[in-house]
Amino acid sequence: MKKTPALRLLGIALVAGLGGHAFSLAFASRGEPVPVAGLMPGAVFLIIAGIVLYLGLRVKRYLDESRERAKTHPLTPRKHHIDMVVAYRIILAARAAAYTGAIGAGFYAGMCTYLAISGGGTLAGAILPLGFDALSALALAIIGLIVERWGTLPPNDRGSGGRAEEGASSV
Repeated sequence: MKKTPALRLLGIALVAGLGGHAFSLAFASRGEPVPVAGLMPGAVFLIIAGIVLYLGLRVKRYLDESRERAKTHPLTPRKHHIDMVVAYRIILAARAAAYTGAIGAGFYAGMCTYLAISGGGTLAGAILPLGFDALSALALAIIGLIVERWGTLPPNDRGSGGRAEEGASSV
């Protein structure tokens, strides 16, 4: 599995930022108040980031132990156990978190920028909550990228994929 390029996430965040700015502009051009999400999305982003980080640490410990066992004592009992299917799902969740964080960070930053430039929102009522949401989403994207990098296998280590493909083709 290829790593997610950070520049792709930056591009997604920029496009989402333009979308958030346009969303705010569309509401303001009709004379309606720009909707502000509040602090809840930021709190949810931080909770998801904590869960992804916790699960990613399990994968990291398992892979670090596997590398250590390969170098020193391959017959010693394992301290950390994880199913490879579960580990793969954790890495996919980290990738999804990185994309979600990039979209959220861009969108909320675009809305925050519009309100800051136009003077349409108060500092405590609109700009700070949107800034908190954007920073929380950015933290989610960064943690998603880090956890995804932790779970990558060396290029020469194919795991049991070859055996699974042989078994699937014979069925």
